Amino acid sequence: MWVPSFEERDDEGLVDQGEGALLRYIEHLDENATAFVTGHAPWLRYAPTRTSGQIYLAHHCTTCGALQGDHFVFSPDGPYWPQDDAQLASLRFIRGLGPLTARASAGQSAWMEKVQEVCGHV
Repeated sequence: MWVPSFEERDDEGLVDQGEGALLRYIEHLDENATAFVTGHAPWLRYAPTRTSGQIYLAHHCTTCGALQGDHFVFSPDGPYWPQDDAQLASLRFIRGLGPLTARASAGQSAWMEKVQEVCGHV
């Protein structure tokens, strides 16, 4: 799930912030965000994985329902790693509900800053 900006916080306050990121290993989303995401992407379901030892919103095969996990999705050759603007534009962009609260990791790359510009017209 792509977000236009993020803030990472701990008990002491702001730890990090940035622009354009993919949330991965999402352990928790607020209720409205969860309903929105799973309504548009029913293959994303909370599940435990042996590799990470975590329960998170993970990709599942749309045919057999098998857990696919984030490692295979977010690797440099994975489906969410476009190599140019044409590949980036091929991603389906669905505008969300606005600010959300999540417990997740934020992954950043230069292409992520261009998501709204390249595929936000959809």
